[in-house]
Amino acid sequence: MRDRAAALLVAAAVSAALGACAAPPTGQSRGARPSATPPPAEEDLLVPPALRERVRADALRRARVWQAPAQPIAEADLAANPPGPGAFRAGEDVDCVFQLRPSEGWSPKFDCRLADGSVVKVKYGHNSVEVFAEVAATRLLSALGFGADRWYVVRSVIERKVAGRAIRGAHGSGWAWPELDRIDPAAGGSSRAEIDALRLMAVFLNDWDSKPSNQRLVCLPGGELPAGCSLPFAILQDVGETFGPRGVDLDGWRRTPVWADAGTCRVSMKDLPYQGATFGEARITEAGRRLLADELRQLSPAQVRALFVAARFADYARQSRAGRDVDNWVAAFEDRVRQIADRVPCPQ
Repeated sequence: MRDRAAALLVAAAVSAALGACAAPPTGQSRGARPSATPPPAEEDLLVPPALRERVRADALRRARVWQAPAQPIAEADLAANPPGPGAFRAGEDVDCVFQLRPSEGWSPKFDCRLADGSVVKVKYGHNSVEVFAEVAATRLLSALGFGADRWYVVRSVIERKVAGRAIRGAHGSGWAWPELDRIDPAAGGSSRAEIDALRLMAVFLNDWDSKPSNQRLVCLPGGELPAGCSLPFAILQDVGETFGPRGVDLDGWRRTPVWADAGTCRVSMKDLPYQGATFGEARITEAGRRLLADELRQLSPAQVRALFVAARFADYARQSRAGRDVDNWVAAFEDRVRQIADRVPCPQ
């Protein structure tokens, strides 16, 4: 398959930040090391149907949403395709065999079988916002320590599912934002600060399409148990409608403030499409604000510019005139960082 259209090779493996985790904060367990190795045929955690809801509830209670990045944020190469097993070079031609299968969503895509037998998802098209937004969003999430799939910009777009297994309940492997309130740090789950940093990051990106199927609860490799999972991780799975209400929408991203109420550190996406779906409203703790602010402040303007250049935001067919100037995207990014970092502490 040698598609000359703008596209990506998407290797959906949990983020590079999780791929080689640095030491976690004191008192927290070290995470597993997911890889981009092609997964086995069974993508779900093998659990008897009668136990699925119980296993999912237990996994969610102990889920992590953030790990300290393995690579210093200031050294992250946001211009390069993610490294690791199964990686692809920028601009590489990828040969695969088309698979006739139904697909979900509206973006142009299809499944394709590689020479090693693994089936990957191909996304393509200058008119497809996901081809551009997901590259930038996932690289940023990964660099900051949040879970995200791996997207490769090549001659085509290919997605590898993460080597870990999806933890499926009665209604699928997704999760809604209110469910993160069930995470228990005492049981090994993420702290309130880490959860709030993820919430604030979602608002930063304008990740408004938060129906449960656009998030995923996974069991990282090495965490599989006969009837459960010892290494659950909650990730943002589909971040293709980000950077503005319409996706890769500079004017909309500029107009949308980070805080719904800066005085109380309240966040909401009710003014975005679908009223932010499951996101609702939340008050961000000072620890959560500071965690994300400290991370975002480590990114240099050159890194941010490299992020948008590599994601080819200027090439999006529906891009505005202002949006074709990458420096305008950098300025908008830095303004949103200032809204989070350059302010008084959030109320305790």
